[in-house]
Amino acid sequence: MSIVLRKYIPLAITFVVGVLLASQYVVKQTTLSTLANTLKNYGVIVAAFAILVGTGTLIVYQFRQIRKKTAGEWYLGYAVLISLALMGGIGILLGTKADLWNILTTQIYNPAIAALAAVAGYYFISASYRAFKIRQWETAGLIAAGVLVIFKNAPFGEAIWAPFGPIGDWIMKYLMTNVERALLITISSGIVVIAVKTLLGWQKVYTPGEE
Repeated sequence: MSIVLRKYIPLAITFVVGVLLASQYVVKQTTLSTLANTLKNYGVIVAAFAILVGTGTLIVYQFRQIRKKTAGEWYLGYAVLISLALMGGIGILLGTKADLWNILTTQIYNPAIAALAAVAGYYFISASYRAFKIRQWETAGLIAAGVLVIFKNAPFGEAIWAPFGPIGDWIMKYLMTNVERALLITISSGIVVIAVKTLLGWQKVYTPGEE
């Protein structure tokens, strides 16, 4: 593959599209806004095709696992393929307003999501246990703030000690708000840096052969 097709054309497309989409927030011009909205619509179309490609890749992968009898995985492939065919077929043929779709959603899908969330809770507990080991003064402060907020939210907290409520409110109103704002500023700055690097061609992981 030519280096022009493999590298420079994707970089040029990324630069042009990125500049156009970013310019609409700086330059208030009707034509520019219309062009940016058109590009966004094209992005939705590309995303739809990406979903189709992802679904096809998933099906092929599961068929391979079943054919190879991969230990611990091949029987899960049947569950994935049956679920995909069932939900996809009903949604396409009967629509998402059908009674059968609602039954599968409320009786199977939603409980499965709740079960996954419950499993994730165990990981949160494990991470909290590791984080709450007192090794430094910062960790001790984290534990103290966490305990105060827990007792503030607990129904019996203020019954044990009345100041739990005001102290917890103060932590949530001032400390948590400031920390969240600092995190948002940091994340936003990182996003801007990555966007600029991508537009300038320094973030090349999306081109073939680039790492």
